[in-house]
Amino acid sequence: MKAPFIKLILNNNYYTKIKNKLIDALFEGEELLIWKTIQWAHNEFKRDLNVDELYDLVKVQNPVLTLASKTNVSSIIDDIKDATDIKEDAASVIISYMWKRQVGLDIANYGIELSEGKRNDLFELKSTIEKVAEDFTPNDVLNVIPTDVDDVLAALADRTTWKFNLPSLYAKVPGMSGGDFLYILARPESGKTAWIVNMVAGPGGFAEQGAKVHCIFNEEPAIRTMIRAISSCTGMTREEIEADKQKASELFNKISSKLV
Repeated sequence: MKAPFIKLILNNNYYTKIKNKLIDALFEGEELLIWKTIQWAHNEFKRDLNVDELYDLVKVQNPVLTLASKTNVSSIIDDIKDATDIKEDAASVIISYMWKRQVGLDIANYGIELSEGKRNDLFELKSTIEKVAEDFTPNDVLNVIPTDVDDVLAALADRTTWKFNLPSLYAKVPGMSGGDFLYILARPESGKTAWIVNMVAGPGGFAEQGAKVHCIFNEEPAIRTMIRAISSCTGMTREEIEADKQKASELFNKISSKLV
């Protein structure tokens, strides 16, 4: 949880409105000690809290803090004091998003525990879903598909937003567009990752075409794939990149903001 949000929840009225979504999992390290103290202080005093009193309140609630923890708490409180104010409506949207993401993670972990035999019932999961269901009501705007023949053909005229940068592949499958799902199957060590790296980061790839690409890797450290992406974009080997980092940076900066 960032300092501006913690600063905002010192306000008792705002804390009261948002407290059901302020779960422990949103706070890291000594932030959790501060959050627990804020939670206690609001229930105890029922008033706005002052950032200057936080440190002493944390020490009261945690009398055996180590010197390292005290230093970290003091540093976090300094960040809170200096934090730029954030509007309540924007903060509520962001906190709600973070909370929903954590709920999804909890449900996923519950499913894993079921699959591993650590759980054998759905009672707790059912209870969780019932508690949060109202906050997950879809509010998407539905896109009505046209029925006029001309409109249908016009909508399908160019469904290839992101083109494949391999000529032999492009000749058979021009590319992809929003809503498309592509599944790649091949034997191990046949070049799947290399092809994806080139498709995304290589010359004329999705990133160069303007697409923002989110990649998730689970077999090898993703940092290795990133250096391959830099190499694919720049046309430089690892040794050449290390020898001329400025050139590599200038070339890679054309697409680096597009890769997550």
